[in-house]
Amino acid sequence: MSIQIDLAGRPCLVVGGAGGGIGTAMAEAAARAGATVAILTDLEEHAHDTRDRLAGLGVECRWVIVDVTDEQALVDAVGEVASMLGPIRHLVNVVGGNL
Repeated sequence: MSIQIDLAGRPCLVVGGAGGGIGTAMAEAAARAGATVAILTDLEEHAHDTRDRLAGLGVECRWVIVDVTDEQALVDAVGEVASMLGPIRHLVNVVGGNL
C-alpha cells in the first residue's frame, strides 16, 4: 500500500534534520511531498549535505545552526525559521544522543 501526502508549499521544520540519518530521510520525504523544508542542526557541514541532497530533488533547503540543548537558542532558531518561511505547519523532531 502506498500512502501519498501532499505538503505542497507548507513549511516543515526538521529538528536534527541533517547528518545522513533519520532526520535527513525525513527532510527528504517532506521535500518529496512538496513541503518547504528547514532544518535545525548543530553542524554546518551536515546542513550543507542535506541542502545538497534536497537540491538534487529540486527543493531549496533552509537551515539554522543551533545547539538544541540550549532552550533560548532553540526558541530563537525556531523564530528565525518562522521569519524565513512563515508559520511552521509541520514539525519533525529527531534529535537524539546522550547528554
